[in-house]
Amino acid sequence: MQAMHEHNILCCIKHYPGHGRSKEDSHVGFVDVTPFHKNDELVPYQILTRPRHGSNDVDSIMLSHVIHKRIDPRHPTSLSPIHVANIRKHYNGVIVSDDMIMGAILKRNPDWRKALADGIVQAINAGVNIVIISDMPYASKDIKKYPPIKNLVDFFHRTVQNAIRNNKIDLQKIDDSFTRIINMKKKLA
Repeated sequence: MQAMHEHNILCCIKHYPGHGRSKEDSHVGFVDVTPFHKNDELVPYQILTRPRHGSNDVDSIMLSHVIHKRIDPRHPTSLSPIHVANIRKHYNGVIVSDDMIMGAILKRNPDWRKALADGIVQAINAGVNIVIISDMPYASKDIKKYPPIKNLVDFFHRTVQNAIRNNKIDLQKIDDSFTRIINMKKKLA
């Protein structure tokens, strides 16, 4: 990270809370790490975000789409307010989702476009500051089942606007994300 910062490059540590011992692939579908996850997988995040190390060094943390039932029995990490709250206890920077065009998100509803839209709203409400949505359907490893969405940016924009209009997104989350992203960008000089 220090070398990247010396060259004016922002960086992201990932995939919180860890994929280390998981047996499945979240690109394809649901991944439960509960039986395999060990606390040592959290050590890099804990060390790198400690004030004495300088949490300012960590520009962003990417959440995975795994579920850890001992922490949040209902939501994958990327959609979990519990996981985000745990990170916020020791980190004030930007939190990023993993790509939302992955089986772990899309297979949550038979209507995968609705699953994607719901995932976007849940991630924002959980406290995710940057929601990643690729234009690469192979992220889900099933191009036939999940063809590219035309005008993906418009899809995202409509999803968020509709959720705001219907009071399904807390506007404070949007303001908080804006502030965190601007503060991160100020590191680039």
